[in-house]
Amino acid sequence: MIELKGLSYTYPGGLTAFHDVDAEFADASISALIGPSGCGKTSLIKCMAGLLPPERGTMAGSRNTAVIFQHFGLLPWKTVLANAELPLRVGAGVVGVGLKPPPTTAPTPPTGG
Repeated sequence: MIELKGLSYTYPGGLTAFHDVDAEFADASISALIGPSGCGKTSLIKCMAGLLPPERGTMAGSRNTAVIFQHFGLLPWKTVLANAELPLRVGAGVVGVGLKPPPTTAPTPPTGG
């Protein structure tokens, strides 16, 4: 279960995406956020996925989530299977060119040089 209490996020510049959200999402379930365009649905999902840091409030529980955004970057000239396999092929290509350390480790900050 993921539990949100008092979650808020404001974009730089002052636009409030959502304010004081309380919600629970059960394990092994499918959930949907429904609302008008611009009401903060995507911003809330990005916070839950760890892509945006919440301004205030808490998130507790399992963060083992999957998110499928409306525009998920599919390659229209590839089949569904080829699109699904793409991350595996990219990972194999990184290893294939001999980059070290392996792509499963966390990256270090760039040196700027």
